Amino acid sequence: MAFIQMQDSVPNSSEKWILVFLSKSRILHSFFEKNIEEFQNVSIIEQVIFITAKEQLEQWFTKGTHNIIISFDSNYETINELVALINSLNSLDERCLIYKILWYTETDQLLKGDNILLVKTDDIRCLNNTSDQSHLVYFNWLIQKLNASYRQSFEVGHKPKKTSSDSGPIAVGVKKSELSEANQVAWNMIEQQKIEIEQRNKELELAFKKSSIQHIKLQKIFYQNEMQRKELEQALIEIQKKNEELATQNEEISTQRDQIELQNEEIQSQRDFAILQQEEIRDNLLYASRIQQALLPPKYLMEQLLPEHFVLNRPKDIVSGDFYWISQNRFKTIVAVADCTGHGISGAMMSMLGTAFLNEIINRNDITNSAQILDQLRERIIISLHQENENNSLEFSRDGMDISLCIIDIVDNTLEFSGANNPLYLVRDQELMELKADKIPIGIHEFCNEPYATQKLELKGKDEIYLFSDGFADQFGGSKGKKMKYTRFKQIILESASVPFHQKEWALDTAFNEWKGNQEQIDDVLVLGFKIN
Repeated sequence: MAFIQMQDSVPNSSEKWILVFLSKSRILHSFFEKNIEEFQNVSIIEQVIFITAKEQLEQWFTKGTHNIIISFDSNYETINELVALINSLNSLDERCLIYKILWYTETDQLLKGDNILLVKTDDIRCLNNTSDQSHLVYFNWLIQKLNASYRQSFEVGHKPKKTSSDSGPIAVGVKKSELSEANQVAWNMIEQQKIEIEQRNKELELAFKKSSIQHIKLQKIFYQNEMQRKELEQALIEIQKKNEELATQNEEISTQRDQIELQNEEIQSQRDFAILQQEEIRDNLLYASRIQQALLPPKYLMEQLLPEHFVLNRPKDIVSGDFYWISQNRFKTIVAVADCTGHGISGAMMSMLGTAFLNEIINRNDITNSAQILDQLRERIIISLHQENENNSLEFSRDGMDISLCIIDIVDNTLEFSGANNPLYLVRDQELMELKADKIPIGIHEFCNEPYATQKLELKGKDEIYLFSDGFADQFGGSKGKKMKYTRFKQIILESASVPFHQKEWALDTAFNEWKGNQEQIDDVLVLGFKIN
């Protein structure tokens, strides 16, 4: 609550004006404390005093001094009670006008909506920005206005002094009984006009309060709009910043795209070159494959020496490291199946070397003993590849081959066999016999000085002979993706015993594909079989 009491400009006057401020906000208290010197500089204001209790208010009215009094209440529900208290205390003074103003902020929850109309004050003001100088202008204007209006005869709160002879209502110090009959009608009209003026004043007061509320609402809307404008400006700044970042990123992406396009062109060029090289290499491999096929025994020779036979030859690559060889020396037929080290080009070159050495050993040197043939072949491979075995050192080349070689004596009807790691299978009367090989390869080895063994047995009609490399049995596949191994390979050979011999190749190839499934072929596959008539 705030009281401002002003003295008349007339010297020694006992009359006074009191300006009352009501508020619970500490913002107003701080505002008055900051601007107290401004109030004290007004010539019609004598003194400023801060009070906080009703008892101090009563003491002040009792003294009747000319002051400005400021007080802060904690509950707006007691405002009307304070107004009634001020009016009752002021009734002791014969010549005092009190103007009551309610101050509040937008954070005050008890003055929302139309509740503000229930407050019995003369004015309502909203104080949100204490740095706004318009409030000081309003104070100065209000003080000067009240001081000027104070001298008028019909001012709100004007109380003429009473005398002991007054017996009824008075107006400007004149008794109603002293009026003439002629002026009675005018008096009544004045009374009626006074009532109408008071009613209009009340209506204007209500309209002023409503307009103040609308003004407060508009201020709030303006404040909200201002906040939204600032938020939009901030959002616009952020959007512009993001646009700049996106523009920078787009430039970086564009630069990277250009670099990627250049790299793609370079990769395309390299790919085209690689494709061209691959085509050239493939053409060379195809030509090498034709040469390799030309070095294998021709079909007519195979049919002449082995009337009932088949050859299952499945290179892993275009050229193969597996090869088969056949020749006849007088009344003996020599058949061999070899598996050279590696596959592809390296294996093919070794197979050509093995074919040449077999032709030289058997056809030129006229050696027809299976063990001697393998001994001679091993010696030539070691010499040709410059393999050495000094002090039993294992640091030497392991290139060479595994081979199974058999000699059919047409006169004696016997079979002679020698093998380097690869065995021979003989199927007779639905049973499979295995002639085991020596575990010594054709090439350098720690036991390369050991001679190969010779196994000999008598043949019978309808015997089936199988020579092969390890590619068939080493293939991964089946339901578990494991290696086939020789046990399964033997079973496949026995299961195909009832198949006509000219269909053996198809039967073994089908069994191999079924086992391999989607697995990759890991090695060259070669199986040669023939039947004794």
